[in-house]
Amino acid sequence: MDAVDVVAEDLRLRFRATEVSFLIVDLTEKAVARLSTVPADGGREAERIPLFGSVYEEVVRTQRLHHEATGHGHRVIMPVTNRGMRSGCWNCSCRPTPATTSLTRSGKPPTSWPTL
Repeated sequence: MDAVDVVAEDLRLRFRATEVSFLIVDLTEKAVARLSTVPADGGREAERIPLFGSVYEEVVRTQRLHHEATGHGHRVIMPVTNRGMRSGCWNCSCRPTPATTSLTRSGKPPTSWPTL
């Protein structure tokens, strides 16, 4: 969990993200669990989201970045692998700065973003 916090903070600062969360694929591979990056009173919160038919399924299956413009800026979902296994994705909401500018500024293509 500490690694999730460190990477979330790095993404928040690097891309001026307003929201960052890590979604991990559960053992059944039928859902993802959104891990809160902020500790809850009794521990961590985890929201389960069905994988089938969701944008997360597409990102996990294809291992390709998803970008969409929203009314509040941009939403970027990045795949995460661990030793070649698909393990989840990062979900970031960014201010209205074009995402391509931030991606270019990082100097890394989306496929080489942080992995756990």
